[in-house]
Amino acid sequence: LVKLTPTQLRRVPLPEELLAAIRTAQAIPQRGAHKRQLQLIGKLMRRLDDPEPIRTALATLMAPRHLS
Repeated sequence: LVKLTPTQLRRVPLPEELLAAIRTAQAIPQRGAHKRQLQLIGKLMRRLDDPEPIRTALATLMAPRHLS
């Protein structure tokens, strides 16, 4: 999720708190704080009631264009 572009992120149905954590991680340099932010994102994702809409959106984004 952290490697997605802003346009791609808008296509994924994310709770506001998780989206904010992802945007923060994208802005932090690849050091200790970045790793802690990734851990927070993992924690927030584990708390999701139904992660299936996110999985579906990611699968659609990652599918090869020629199959669409």
